[in-house]
Amino acid sequence: MKMYTWAIVALLLTTLAHADGDVRKTGTMKIDSGAERPTTLHVGCSSDPDGGALVIELTVADAYTKKDFGYDDFEGPDAHAGALSRLDWITAARTTSITTTASGSYIPEPPDAFQFGIDARSRQPSKGATLLAAFGDQPGKLVWTQSSDDKSRRTLIATFDFDASETKRVHDVTSACQPKTK
Repeated sequence: MKMYTWAIVALLLTTLAHADGDVRKTGTMKIDSGAERPTTLHVGCSSDPDGGALVIELTVADAYTKKDFGYDDFEGPDAHAGALSRLDWITAARTTSITTTASGSYIPEPPDAFQFGIDARSRQPSKGATLLAAFGDQPGKLVWTQSSDDKSRRTLIATFDFDASETKRVHDVTSACQPKTK
């Protein structure tokens, strides 16, 4: 019986070490002085040491039909748009900011949506990891400012308010994907 118990414990520890997690949060966005509309943030962690990822994604519904931003400039992993994504995590104690490159694609759900993504390998230093490491147990606000790469110079600003339990959930979900400190 002991042999089976240890086998189960070993299996559980292996499963926990490579656990995947996701947090989805609804917020609001607007482009320049346009109307405010809902948007979704996705934070995900796959801690697999042989191909895991840490992702931060912003989904813009109706992007294909509205054509209100230069989404095409960010499409695909070889998109030519530069470091035009600024993310600010704002709490009462401090603000953590990153400026980086996002790529994206049109996605089928929700219909005609575009998804911006900031992705990095799991357990490796990255700007996304720096931002998500600032999530602890305090309430805060994440502001994603996406500048366009075309002549329109449009700015998309998405805002997500997190209570303390939601902030802790992001921290718990992404901790396995953070770089290991020495």
